[in-house]
Order: sequence, then C-alpha cells, then structure tokens
Amino acid sequence: MSSLRSPRHLRRLRGWPFVVLLCGAAAVSAVVRPAWVIDEARAGIPDHEIKYEDKLSPAWKGTWDMARQLYREGKYRESLVQYEILLAQKENVAEARWEYVSILFGLQRWQEAGRQLESLLAFDPENRQYQMAAARVDLEAGKADKAAGLYRRLYESDPSGPESTEALQGLVRALERNGAIGELVPLMKQLAARKPADIELQRELARLLLEVGHYDEAGALLKRLEQAAAEDRAVDDLQARVHARAGDREEAARYWRKLAASDQDNLEAHRWLQVYYAGKSDWAMSLRHLEEVMRFTPNDPVLLEQAAGLNMKLGRVDTSLHYYEYCLAHKPKDLNLQKRKGEAQRIMARNLLPLVENGASNKLWHDLAQVTPDRAGVFREIATLLREKSQTEELVEVLALLYRENPGDLPAYRELVFLLANAGRDDELKNLPQRSSVE
Repeated sequence: MSSLRSPRHLRRLRGWPFVVLLCGAAAVSAVVRPAWVIDEARAGIPDHEIKYEDKLSPAWKGTWDMARQLYREGKYRESLVQYEILLAQKENVAEARWEYVSILFGLQRWQEAGRQLESLLAFDPENRQYQMAAARVDLEAGKADKAAGLYRRLYESDPSGPESTEALQGLVRALERNGAIGELVPLMKQLAARKPADIELQRELARLLLEVGHYDEAGALLKRLEQAAAEDRAVDDLQARVHARAGDREEAARYWRKLAASDQDNLEAHRWLQVYYAGKSDWAMSLRHLEEVMRFTPNDPVLLEQAAGLNMKLGRVDTSLHYYEYCLAHKPKDLNLQKRKGEAQRIMARNLLPLVENGASNKLWHDLAQVTPDRAGVFREIATLLREKSQTEELVEVLALLYRENPGDLPAYRELVFLLANAGRDDELKNLPQRSSVE
C-alpha cells in the first residue's frame, strides 16, 4: 500500500477536489466538496458513500460510511466516534481527518480541532484551507494576535485569490477582537467593497466609522443603506447616533422619534428625546419621554426628581409633590429635596388660600388627603401666608386643624392658645384639648 505521507500527495486537497486513495491494487474515489465556511463554522460531509473498486471492501470503508451517515442523520457526536475509530485505523486519510475537523468546528470544539489541524499541516504545511482553519481556531481560543498574523499572511500572499475575501474577513475579526481600531478602518472598507450586498457588514462599517469620528462617511454609507433597507431599525439607530455626534440635533431627533415610535421600549431613544425636548423648553414632551423611561425604573431617585421638576414647570404642583415625597422616601435627609418640596407646598398654599379665606378650611383639609399625604405641610404654608396678611380668624381655623391632626405639635398649640386668649375667645380656649406636657 502506498503512503500519503508525502506533502505533494496532499497539496491539492485544499478545496476537497477529486481524491484517489491507493490501497494495494484497489482504489477508493470520492468527490468531496468544501466543508468549512468561516462565517458559519459548519460541517459539510459528502452525501454519498465511499466507492471501492474491489469486490471485498476493507473494514475501514464501512467505518467511514457509517461516520458520514451518522452525520447526515444529525448524530454528530456519534459520527465523531466513528471518525475517531477510522483515524485510529487509517491515520493518513487526510480528507477523513478534514471531515472530522469540520464536525469539530460545527460543535465549536476548537482545542481538538486545533490538534487535528496540526496533523494535517504536518503533511501539507502550504494548504491554505488548513491554515485558514488554524487561524480560526486561534481566534476562537483568544489568540487574536496569532490569528491576525496568519490571516494577514494568507491575505497579503494572494489578495485577489479565491480565499482572499475569507482571509480578509478573518483578519478584520481578529483585529476587532484585539481592539486595533485604527488599522481596522481601511480593511473594513476593502471587505465592505467586496461584499456590497452584505447589509450587516455595511452596518458594521458604519458603526466603525462612527466610532472613529468619520461622521460624513458614516452618514453617506447609512444613506445608501436606508435606500436599500428602508425598514431597517438598526440603520435608523446608527443614523440617530451619527447625527447626534455630528451636532445635528434636529436630524438626530427625527431618527430617535422613529425608533421610539416603532419600539416603545427603546429606552435610549426616550432618554435622548427627554433631554432634547427639555433643551427646547418643551416640558410636556420631555415629561412624556421621561415617563416612558420610568416604566422600567420607577424608583430611580434621579428620575423621580426630574419628573417632579417637570411637573412643577407644567404647573402640576400636586403631582410634583407626589414625586418629591417619593424622592424623600429614598433620600429622607436630602436638604435640596426638602427645599424643593417646601417650594411646591408654598405654591399650592398660595393657590388654595382663597378657599381658606372663604371659610372652606375643613373641606379643604378633607380634600387634600386625596392630593398629598403631607397635607399638614401645605396647611403650615397656608398659616404662614395668613400671618403675613394678619388674618387671625382664618389662622385660628388652620392652626386648630393642624393641632387636631397632631396633638404633639407644640408650636401650633402655643400659637393657638395665644391667639384665642388675645381675642377673648375663652369658650374655645376652654374646649381646646389640653396638653399635660405643654408647661
């Protein structure tokens, strides 16, 4: 039996061409098609059995046929076992080992695939497909530098050859993994020019151009992509980012609006639009997008405070008070929040003062329970306004409500006693609940 150990017997295997295996006087022939595609890393096993010219077939032929049949049935691990048995019997059948590598690639068993490729490359070190597969193994093993070096040699040695695009694509991926952005741009442009119909690749180039600040180039490329794929939301997303980075906020807003309209859960679009509309003093639209963000993070103190501020700008003081109270539940010692809440209470007090002046203090006290859990805070602000206007009778009513709500309110009690005594309202003073701890 002649041996296949000589590399010259294997050099033509790179595309899985017609292979003749010599075994004594018999010959095995198989037409084998390409197995490994870098984009998919999928196995490809011929769909026919091994042809053998003698009437008596050797045992290894049946093993090989079984390995291929198991693969065709989707029983990949069982198929691997048969290939292992075959290679233990016939270690120099290169195309069987290559089929074995193909399945290992499909199962992402990179370490074992690497060992098998070492054996193949030992017989045929110039085989470009083996080298390409070895580069992929290095890439998947985290050896991006090594993979890039091998891909670069494969590409530069034959930049217009049949495997050049595959090598260029591998080089691009290796450089991406290695973070070599500066070197990546011209290579990505070359790759994109070779594959103009690959929309995903064109988008990746646009992302890269955006990242390195080539906004005009990125915008021009995205414009072409937009014409080719009008409903591609990923293109809209890139358009929004490119225009935002380039300082064209109006165009950026147009694309962010499209994204928010097509996907209500696009938080980045809502966040950007919230800031955009706030910058235009469009408080209602800013609040609308903020509320969309808050659907996912309703207890974020920063967002709660922003919502309180926007509601204040819109004159929705009651809603603003709710938000400030939520904020203070998270940060009770925040002096700035306490101050903002006090400002909201003062505005509400000024708005409600006419009701108190018209004798509706009791009704207002009852109704405020539906508006804010801190109605006492609003009434204390009303009391301040009444003092400023020297409206003693109304002030007594407000202080009485505050004291009835909280008998521990010593300042309210003392002021109420003073006002009743000073006005000669002795009967009301006698009926005022006494505090044993006052004196």
